[in-house]
Amino acid sequence: ISTVLSSIALGYFVGGLIVRKVGPMLLSCAAVTLAGAYVAMISFAVDWGLVLFSDRLGDGFLGLLAASMFIVFVPIALLGSLSPAFVTLFTKDIGSVGSVSGWIYAVSAVGNVVGTLVTAFVFIPQLGSRNITLVFGLALLASGLLFWASFRARR
Repeated sequence: ISTVLSSIALGYFVGGLIVRKVGPMLLSCAAVTLAGAYVAMISFAVDWGLVLFSDRLGDGFLGLLAASMFIVFVPIALLGSLSPAFVTLFTKDIGSVGSVSGWIYAVSAVGNVVGTLVTAFVFIPQLGSRNITLVFGLALLASGLLFWASFRARR
């Protein structure tokens, strides 16, 4: 949980810093595509990574922390950067920032709860963790590519 929360926090922070420089659409396209590619790749590299961290750091706190960072830090930070991008995209005027950001964070929190429960109780028992990781990665990657197509069409 601490790994996920620290990843999200960094994503919020960095996303907030760069959204004005690159624009919310470009940030959204890049974040979703890169997160999808990483998650899809991790389904193949996880065994290698876990052995590497276990051999180097042991299977105690430090090894487990490094392994969990290897698995989730990059994609969660990238997806965390979407929140400031979406606030920027949906805010029409300065007076609506509070309601827009509240709505975005509420939808995000509900989506996280529902996604966690459905993944834990439906997807993983049906597909297994490696397969569901690959499916989620490919779904994110496909979503990112659709974002890119939409972004290019708007330009």
